[in-house]
Amino acid sequence: MVKGSISPADDTGHDSLVYTALQAAEAIGVGERRMYELVAGGLIPAIKWGPKQIVIPRRSLAQFLDEEAVRQQQERFQPIDHSPVISETFQGRQDRRRGTRSHAR
Repeated sequence: MVKGSISPADDTGHDSLVYTALQAAEAIGVGERRMYELVAGGLIPAIKWGPKQIVIPRRSLAQFLDEEAVRQQQERFQPIDHSPVISETFQGRQDRRRGTRSHAR
């Protein structure tokens, strides 16, 4: 398997439909423990395969990567709010001048 590839080939050279946690972790470049955390947190769907093993469908892993890329892209390009910020202290002085009371005390 090539590191960073999400389509590891099995012994016959065919692409696997599912990965072990270790294979999936290696494919996306995280540790096995982090992969289990992502699965336990519900971010990557997995299938319990026997009493002590889980498998991660290739499609689930690809979907997680797509969603993570979109999320990071949205965080990176959030619009900046350039509106002026009026401090509570200044707002209170303005209210006293007008004869009104500020809600914040």
